Amino acid sequence: MSSNESVGNGRTIAVLGGGAAGLSFAREVESVGHHAIVLEVSGTVGGPCATEVIDGRFYDICGRICGNGYRRVGALIRDYGLTTEPSPVFKYNRGSKSAVRMAVVGEQHALLARYAEFQRYEFPRIGEPGLHHSGALSMSARDWLAERGLDGLFETVGACFTAGGFGALDDALPALYFAKVAAYYFTSSPGPFGHRAPFTVTGGFWQLWDRMAADLSDVRCGVEVLSVDRSGPCIRIHTSAGSVTADDLVITIPVDQALPLLDASEDEREIAARVRRLDYCTTMCRVSGLPRPGTFIIGEPLQNPVPPGQLVAWRSQYADTDWTVCYSYGSKSLGPAESVELLRNEIERIGGRLLEVRNHRHWSRMPHFSGSDIADGIYERIEKNQGRQNTYLVGSLPSFELNECNVSYAQWVAKRFFGAATERRE
Repeated sequence: MSSNESVGNGRTIAVLGGGAAGLSFAREVESVGHHAIVLEVSGTVGGPCATEVIDGRFYDICGRICGNGYRRVGALIRDYGLTTEPSPVFKYNRGSKSAVRMAVVGEQHALLARYAEFQRYEFPRIGEPGLHHSGALSMSARDWLAERGLDGLFETVGACFTAGGFGALDDALPALYFAKVAAYYFTSSPGPFGHRAPFTVTGGFWQLWDRMAADLSDVRCGVEVLSVDRSGPCIRIHTSAGSVTADDLVITIPVDQALPLLDASEDEREIAARVRRLDYCTTMCRVSGLPRPGTFIIGEPLQNPVPPGQLVAWRSQYADTDWTVCYSYGSKSLGPAESVELLRNEIERIGGRLLEVRNHRHWSRMPHFSGSDIADGIYERIEKNQGRQNTYLVGSLPSFELNECNVSYAQWVAKRFFGAATERRE
């Protein structure tokens, strides 16, 4: 299917997944007259960015903190009349059991300024939607930074990178992924609301996803997709709530979850087999003895792979309650009880005490490829496949595991193939 071929045809598009990517894509195509049917297996929209409600208070689980490069997300926040506030981040020292607010100071300013120069000349398109234009960053992050005399950035941003669920900056991780995070978070320019530090939505990010969903014509939560048939003139999606017929299929859920549902081609299977993911855990729990409020990152860089159960960050959203979201890395070999016990030990090691666990969730996070796959053009292959069998891949795999990347790529695909007027919100 060629770009914009379907404009004016009023196509029906089935969107698998009601997270940031699925909602953003649906919003764009409906703005130009298409009909989107969003199918979400959980009871609420937002995906990993969902919100927990305890005693009438809202606790964002993931995706709460926005960097200064969050222009598209910022535009959505404005469109829906929401306000923002600073979201302070602190670095916590295990040894001294003390926390300091994170800020770029002294030599770090010079390092980031030098990095910005390299970005400007070597990969100026890093802030554009998608990952298909950044093959030059297939070498390891460590080697890329070392060759340019930027080793000090490991100390400056390594812990932040790991705490965000992107793994450790080791020899194997391609520089592309570090560069993508840096483009949106480690910038000296003020953000879309004038903040010079991370910010968030006042009252909780859930408001944005709920308002976006309410704005759409057809969002179905609690619906499990059982199989997808793309063999006929239309796409038929069999779900736990009946069948859905559509002209096009947009996949925003993890490709390893989608593949068993599809009559997948050999190329789709081959690409999916190369995807690597990280096991990232969130635990909603009551913790005493740790500082609050704010987001606290364990200061020292960690080895790769990050040890299962390793606590990398926690967030206490309110000063007067001990309800806390803890972030750690998991393993397929660890059950929930074992993971929680490791977390309990970690919390005690840094001076706290785990009082109660409300829920513990494993997320298959940060789909990515090896450096050799990137150099061989794996992302270009994904883009060439867009539209085959009227199927489009949107979400973290082709765009990266950040809300800003998911939103901007979803809008770009909507404009490219369905004529959505993304530029109206630039």
